[in-house]
Amino acid sequence: MAVTELSDPALGDCLDTRSGIAVREDTGGHIGVIDLPKVPLNRGEHYKILAILQRSDGDGAYRPPVLLGSLRGGRITETRSRTGVPRVMLALTAFLVAVIVGQFAVAVLERPPTPLDCAEGALRVIGSSAFEPVIRDAAAQYGRRCHGTTFSFEFAGTERGLDRLAQAGPDAGLIAIGDGPKGPGYPALRERALALAVYGVFVHRDLGITDLTVAQVRDLYQGRITNWRTLGGPDLPVVLIDRTPGSGSRVIFEQALLGGEQPPRPHRSCTAIKDTAGTYCDVPVTEDMHQAVAEIPGAIGYGELAEARRAGMAVLTLDGVAPDRTAAIAGRYPFRGVEYAYTHGDPPAGSPAASFLHYLTAGLGTEVLRAHGNEPCAGGRLEPGRCAPTG
Repeated sequence: MAVTELSDPALGDCLDTRSGIAVREDTGGHIGVIDLPKVPLNRGEHYKILAILQRSDGDGAYRPPVLLGSLRGGRITETRSRTGVPRVMLALTAFLVAVIVGQFAVAVLERPPTPLDCAEGALRVIGSSAFEPVIRDAAAQYGRRCHGTTFSFEFAGTERGLDRLAQAGPDAGLIAIGDGPKGPGYPALRERALALAVYGVFVHRDLGITDLTVAQVRDLYQGRITNWRTLGGPDLPVVLIDRTPGSGSRVIFEQALLGGEQPPRPHRSCTAIKDTAGTYCDVPVTEDMHQAVAEIPGAIGYGELAEARRAGMAVLTLDGVAPDRTAAIAGRYPFRGVEYAYTHGDPPAGSPAASFLHYLTAGLGTEVLRAHGNEPCAGGRLEPGRCAPTG
């Protein structure tokens, strides 16, 4: 027990230890008693007593404290310590929890609004097999942002893609991807440069060859070098793996390394020459090129650099320069080309084709192109004229 508040400090003299204020225990009833003395109080004066009650023994419910006494011309005000949360606070807390849960449910269940540059509908992408992994990845990233577009693909080669697009007419749901420019045979097609792509020359891993000059590559594909022994390799005949005519990768290869052409050769299946003495075959798509070079002893081939490395091919340096994006941008590495996207005329604004092309050339799709080892033509790092098949 303690006196905690006095309206007038002079009242303290009436409540000191000599005044009779005390705490005692009624031993017979096991009851604690607080004795308060007579204190003269004027109107408006008061004092406060703090009493802390503690059970001494026993259990179960206990009787509440009892106040005995009276005041002349005044009143006794009793205050209690209240534990627990007030009902008003409980109600307010429950209301706020309900609001938060409701907002979370709306955020989870409500479909996010379609971004302004997205479009709904179907889009089919065809053409270059060399750029297939890049386009599939870009389409997947685009689809996470634009939920209303559905994609389908057919990567059977640049020429087949351009032919299909030209025959389809002004179809807003069709885009063709090509390695290099389309040439004069497709006047109705509209081309957009996507990226400077890096290509590589690779050989069968057992050859042990790690570097060739551009002149040596040219001599190999011109038929002037027919045995790897001539280039310091094993005594094995050279087996040239080529892409079929109409391949954009083949066009880039011929322009960048062969001076624009190579001797005409009849088509031969790479599967058919595996157990023969054949020294040449061609394949329709990039994946078949990787397989043929890996399986045929003495084989040499070419293709898009990032995918060749993912396939585990033994990629060569050319004239001592390792193939990479930086060397290609600087012009030190010669085997490079431009990837294009083609439409039949300009696609209508708001169409899936227009939206996806914008994503590839000016949106987040440029980062997908860069992640696959290419340099976007709209990335700002290429000098004017560098976004061309031979620089």
